[in-house]
Amino acid sequence: MNNLFDYDILSFVDNKKIIRDKNGLLYSFYRLDESEYQAYKELSKSKYIKKDIYTYKDSTNYHVLFKNSINKSDDKAIKKDLIIILENVFIEYKYQITPKKKELKKLNGLYKLLDNKFNYIEMRIREIELSQKKDDISWIILSKYHSLLDAKIILYDLQTDIFKFVDKETSIEYGLVFNNIDYNMLESGLLEPKFRFYYCPKGMLYVRYFLLFDHMLIDEEFKKKVMKLSVFDKKYFCFMVIYIYILNLNFGIMINNSNINLYIDICKKIDIFIKEFNTILK
Repeated sequence: MNNLFDYDILSFVDNKKIIRDKNGLLYSFYRLDESEYQAYKELSKSKYIKKDIYTYKDSTNYHVLFKNSINKSDDKAIKKDLIIILENVFIEYKYQITPKKKELKKLNGLYKLLDNKFNYIEMRIREIELSQKKDDISWIILSKYHSLLDAKIILYDLQTDIFKFVDKETSIEYGLVFNNIDYNMLESGLLEPKFRFYYCPKGMLYVRYFLLFDHMLIDEEFKKKVMKLSVFDKKYFCFMVIYIYILNLNFGIMINNSNINLYIDICKKIDIFIKEFNTILK
């Protein structure tokens, strides 16, 4: 890379460098292993994915260079444009699948993890309830616990609904969804690729998008998009959002002053989500 041109490294996270050349132009520079590079080759078939301007391979890795610029759009502008491009990528790679009974094994693994999480949370709550001395943190945890109980009931109802779709072998639309999305991946109508993605129900696309922007108010435009999804995808979307919120609760370290805010924040998000998407959850 040093042989190509002089540059400064502005940031270096994971396998990505943001660099600036002597003329002030910005680039994204990735070091990819074989599987990540093959993922990029698959993504490069999409007309919505940014194409590299230079690639070379050493003995172990691929080094891929993309043009870049600092995204100066505000959150609301990115929020509006990003979902459209992500939907278009999903559609480019979409196909129909009829889940078979074997899919129940995968779902059962996910539900078992959820069971273990709730069992542990309930054990910790019980410890607080039985404690002779309760401090301010204890009372805060107990006062918000109803949010987790609501979530538990809703998740198991959604779980039952999702199993019914598998039992009936209902045809479900699958497509390409990135493991993670962020503000900076969209530039001039194109996505700078993420090299880890999977094929899953369309509802999961909205889960990833929603979790990126859940610090903002849920707008009516997004809610309308969710309500237009198939019945399965609406149920799947709601299940996965609440499920991920619950998984983000770490009761092993949360009962202290530095982590209580995370507990409060997640409980608040669960309450808001249940209220906003109540028609799906009925």
